[in-house]
Amino acid sequence: MTTRVQHRTTHKAAHHHARHTAVAKEAEGLLDRLAHSAVGEEAKELVNQLRNNLTSLKEAAEAVQEYVEDDFHAMEKKIQRNPWSAVGLTAASGVIVGFFLARRWR
Repeated sequence: MTTRVQHRTTHKAAHHHARHTAVAKEAEGLLDRLAHSAVGEEAKELVNQLRNNLTSLKEAAEAVQEYVEDDFHAMEKKIQRNPWSAVGLTAASGVIVGFFLARRWR
């Protein structure tokens, strides 16, 4: 079970990483086209600011991905060490959500 979840999670992470890498490359291409067609210093400065913001965005996305992966692995280790706590917490969460949903439909 764990390997299946791990494989699925790794696959989704790779998919999202590929997606935001493709979007970043497309944005860089658009910025290159804009830079070549830009007339005037103001337009070129704007392109440079956009390029810097895109670089910052890519770095932030990579940092968030690393953070999420680290948290996922930490959670996975906790569940492996004490699986019954995870089962109990999941069951309790389901009961609480069910209670609130039942009250809402009365």
